[in-house]
Amino acid sequence: MRLILIWALGCQALYAQSDLANFEAGLSPYSAFGVGEIHRRALSRNFAMAGVGTAEFDPLSPAVNNPASWSDLRFTSVDFSMYGQTSLLSETGKSTERSTGGLQSLVMVFKKVKPLAVGAGVTPYAQVGYEILRSNFMTVEGVRYEVRELRRGWGGINNAFLGASHKVLKQRLSFGLSLHYLFGSMNREWATSLYQVENPVGFTQKIRVDGLNLKTGAAYLDTLKFVKGNPTIRVGATADWSVFHQARRVTELRNPINSPFSDTVAFGRTPLYRPANAFSIGLAVEKSMNYSLSAEFEYQPWNDKNFPTTDNVRYGAAFGAALGGEWIPDYRAAKQYHKRIALRAGAGFDKLYIRVNGKDLYQTRMTLGLGLPLSYRSFTRINIGGEWAYRGQTRHGLVLEHHFRFVLGVSFTEPWLSPKKYD
Repeated sequence: MRLILIWALGCQALYAQSDLANFEAGLSPYSAFGVGEIHRRALSRNFAMAGVGTAEFDPLSPAVNNPASWSDLRFTSVDFSMYGQTSLLSETGKSTERSTGGLQSLVMVFKKVKPLAVGAGVTPYAQVGYEILRSNFMTVEGVRYEVRELRRGWGGINNAFLGASHKVLKQRLSFGLSLHYLFGSMNREWATSLYQVENPVGFTQKIRVDGLNLKTGAAYLDTLKFVKGNPTIRVGATADWSVFHQARRVTELRNPINSPFSDTVAFGRTPLYRPANAFSIGLAVEKSMNYSLSAEFEYQPWNDKNFPTTDNVRYGAAFGAALGGEWIPDYRAAKQYHKRIALRAGAGFDKLYIRVNGKDLYQTRMTLGLGLPLSYRSFTRINIGGEWAYRGQTRHGLVLEHHFRFVLGVSFTEPWLSPKKYD
């Protein structure tokens, strides 16, 4: 009976702490909170430009940041990309390395539905992946016991969308609208044991998320006639609204944690895990097929009402600023392949929606990439991008993360995919 009491007290104490000490493996220990690590909306081209795309666009490559940009594409286009990531995680006196990978984007924009451009695709929205080992000591009736806890999680939320874009006002003003279906499951386990029990009793929790978001976007462009080369300036803005949402949460008791036998202890729907609305604005200066420079700002008003609260974790407004650009020396250089390669770079700074141990989490990132043309007569490009980022710190019970993400994709754009015009 005394050991059962110790186990219960230890489980309650460690679960309430929810700190990040002794992180062993996983995508990120910070993905243990909220809906996990939220992916930026960036396809294979925009990724290498710090993810900008609210105002910036390319006439030969699709983007998902602003649906209004689809009407500026010249031809039907498909973007497919995969990513791989290696993270170095450090805390006081300890460090570990973790690798992961998966789908970055699968998007297609159709130019055959005149006068609209129709886009559809699927991208990750958020991802959970962590494993945390913790130990604590407690004294009961003069006897000191070591209590160990294992916490781990996996899964994520996907984003499937369908939308359209149209140009008005002498082809200068674009409007876009897209409907997003968010779906997926977040799985979490936690177990507490005395000493070094290999198969402790624990709990598993599955959170099934389903929801609809409605995204609206607009972009306006004009020509800078007083600048050499007459580049264009473009202003873009988006608003992403959480229209409908529900989450189903099932908690089971397992004995031991890896046993196939379980007993459901709680289930039901919850208003929690609701994605926050998001707003962005951007400005871009560009000359088609030559150069582009864009800056943008995004804001998301998360708060504690979105998620279950714990003693040391709070949720607040998130924001991010990014600057990115692309330069193609000479896309018409038929015999000089290197001059047709697109050079891309960007930088960004973000405040995350999670506040741990009373400390806000900030992220700094830098990106580089290339767009390799398939041939002189083809508009298809193979896109390569890399991102280095860091966030967190090694003080206040937090973890410092450095990660490198590599993206390889292709923007498949060929004239024969679009309809021919006849007089």
